[in-house]
Amino acid sequence: MIHVNRGQVNAAAIASQNDGASQLQQGRTDAMASKGGWQEFGRPESLQRGIPQQAETTRSQQRVRVQRTKAGKGGKLVTAITGLEIAEAEAKALLKALKATAGTGGTLKDGVIELQGDQVAIALTALEKEGFRPKQAGG
Repeated sequence: MIHVNRGQVNAAAIASQNDGASQLQQGRTDAMASKGGWQEFGRPESLQRGIPQQAETTRSQQRVRVQRTKAGKGGKLVTAITGLEIAEAEAKALLKALKATAGTGGTLKDGVIELQGDQVAIALTALEKEGFRPKQAGG
């Protein structure tokens, strides 16, 4: 307890409090050292988080959706294939195979493959041959 006398702080009281706190802290450190040095967050390696490993989903487990859409395409039909969790190079190779099978043009935008025209049935069979389990989305 700090004693205040007419605006002056009792320096002896503050010093005795600080000594008591440091002795208490020293006692905790000594106790930890005698118990094998266990500290919950004391070591740097305990503060580092591990990088979560994402298991790569197989082609048959991916939710691949094939749908026919007109949105934002000037009224033209486009077949959109979404849900592909493959690398960019694999997606480009798949796009090339789909374009050759369908006999139309297409593009890869933000992980979505777009084929020109109504190519839903052709895309479904081609994706099944590639090992995916596609589903038709929409009407």
